This record gives sequence, structure tokens and C-alpha cells, in this order.
Amino acid sequence: ARSQYCYEKALTQHPKLAGKVVFRFVVSPAGRVLKVEVVEEALKNADVIECMNRALKTFTFPSPAGKGVVTITYPFVFRPASEKK
Repeated sequence: ARSQYCYEKALTQHPKLAGKVVFRFVVSPAGRVLKVEVVEEALKNADVIECMNRALKTFTFPSPAGKGVVTITYPFVFRPASEKK
């Protein structure tokens, strides 16, 4: 996934980089992302946040039921592979 790419790219310079980022994004009736914002950010790496912001804007979703606008809040939790269980 693109979000993982953003994180792994930063790991090459910051091998212990870890944390959670919560994004809120708005999906249009056509399934396109209209707006992205950071709700919570404990990763403390602006490059990853900006990369993920750009990536999320390219996502497409199935058209929401009722053809309305949908707001999604989603947490991304990152930790180096050596720390995963």
C-alpha cells in the first residue's frame, strides 16, 4: 500500500521511527477523496505525513450508499518489522 511505502521510505533514514497517525478524509458521491486532514499524529515525521496525505488523495472508493458524501476516520499504526509481534 502507498501508506506503507511512505513509512518504509522514511525508515531508511530513521530506523526506529514508529507511531500512529489518524487521518480523516471525505469521500465524494463518485467515490473520490475530496479532503484529507490529520486528526491525531504521534509519528512525528512530516515527510511521512505529507506523502500519506498525497497518497490518500489518490484513493478511490465505491460510491457511498445513497450517493451522499462520507467522512472516514482511519488510524495508521507504524512500527519497524523488528518490533512487530
